Amino acid sequence: MKNFVFDLYGTLADIRTDETSARFRKKTDALMLRKFGIAHFCKQLQAVAPYSSAEDDEPDFFPAFCSIFENDAAAQAAALYRKKSRAFLRVYCGVRPLLRELARHGAKVYLLSNAQACFTRKELDMLRLTPCFNGIVLSSEFGKKKPSAAFFTHLMQRYKLDPSETIYIGNDLAADIEGAKRVGWKTAYIYSNLSPAQDSLSAATGLADFATESFREMANYLLALASK
Repeated sequence: MKNFVFDLYGTLADIRTDETSARFRKKTDALMLRKFGIAHFCKQLQAVAPYSSAEDDEPDFFPAFCSIFENDAAAQAAALYRKKSRAFLRVYCGVRPLLRELARHGAKVYLLSNAQACFTRKELDMLRLTPCFNGIVLSSEFGKKKPSAAFFTHLMQRYKLDPSETIYIGNDLAADIEGAKRVGWKTAYIYSNLSPAQDSLSAATGLADFATESFREMANYLLALASK
């Protein structure tokens, strides 16, 4: 196997955010007023937030910040907004060694994730994961999200991947495993603390090529594929 494509949140990184509570809105409004002189920020953001009725569309959230802030302040405000919403962000144990070993075996490693680029690209830098990938594709930059076959196909065409030599690794049966199978990729599922409530390891065993709740087992499986 030559190409290893990963999901991010729930597969490589553990995160907890809260963008809906009254406490978060109050603290964020106070911060934006103090930093930028913008009053009632959360209400303004909600009013201009992008919306799509199509199930697999993924509008980019960053233009909403640009409509409120001038010049480079929009990027700064987006980073502060995300920082305020995060309770924690960390990589799972064993992630960096696995990515290094895959590269050492000559494998190409990619990231395909449902994510807002204005938040996630900075978080990848914070986690020191950006240099680990040969390519990164985020849904807000493409306009479609998993399980859209178009999203998977976009990465495949952009980096000229052979589907028979590509495996997708994720923690969501519907978005990750079913989506990757639509374009003919091999799949590996890890049941994590961020997997959807309706997922189960038994269901994953019948759908994915490999399924586990142990990151060590996942790493061993992927490294065995890379060494073939």
